[in-house]
Amino acid sequence: VTLFEMLTGRLPYDTMTESEFDIQTKIVREPLPPIRNVNPNISENLEGIISKATEKDVNYRFQNCDEFIKAFEHSGYNYSAQKTVFQPPAQNKTAIYPQYDNRQPGTTAGSGKSKLPVILAGAGALVIILILVIYFATQDDSASVQKTTTTNQSSETKPPPVETKKPPPVESEPAEVVRSFIIDLGNGDFNSAYQKQTNKAWGDYSFFSSSRSFGGITSTTIENVTTNYENSGEASVYVDYTAIDPANKNGRYKQDFYLKKTGGGWKIYKVKNINVEQW
Repeated sequence: VTLFEMLTGRLPYDTMTESEFDIQTKIVREPLPPIRNVNPNISENLEGIISKATEKDVNYRFQNCDEFIKAFEHSGYNYSAQKTVFQPPAQNKTAIYPQYDNRQPGTTAGSGKSKLPVILAGAGALVIILILVIYFATQDDSASVQKTTTTNQSSETKPPPVETKKPPPVESEPAEVVRSFIIDLGNGDFNSAYQKQTNKAWGDYSFFSSSRSFGGITSTTIENVTTNYENSGEASVYVDYTAIDPANKNGRYKQDFYLKKTGGGWKIYKVKNINVEQW
């Protein structure tokens, strides 16, 4: 995610227009937006590397740092074995930037006289690697890249494709209604939530928005939404969510929502508790 931001100058999510709940939901459920939509100068292979590194399913990610590094070795860029020193800005004479060289794993960069902990030296090296990636990624494709004496890789070799996971399936319309209903409750948008249901047991809007009812909820967190079944007129959706409700009781709810399709779209008409834990 840091590499995404460094290559585009922005975060993957819009923190100015999206709520914290929406962003947290995207972090858990949705892949990062394609980086080439933001910066078309990024290569397709580098886009694939970032997509694989940020997969939601850990089984589809790089399994360790070595795999991540090797992916960059095949990304079409060559790196100089010569030490590269990043000088501090002229107006800040006291800033010191670490050196980076191609040492063997387990060794540290620099003269060996630094008193900084090894972990800080490693972090500095990682930052420099990311800066090098950005530098080469933003160069014009026609610019020549210096070849090193430590690699036999040909620049004419086509980089292998990076496997990426297919995006998750789109939710059914009834599932979207249930999801937005739970989100409305957490955001305190009870008018919107009320319009999505026809459950007579919940009564009118005044009862619906009462602090002794749904109006006591201050936030919700959705763990899972799954469509049990759907036909032309009816559907059932399973939802697992946590509701923070200081006026009543905080709790985690696992419920089946039953919906009917009306002229105004899908409406919730009944809810069945599968498991409720309150505390």
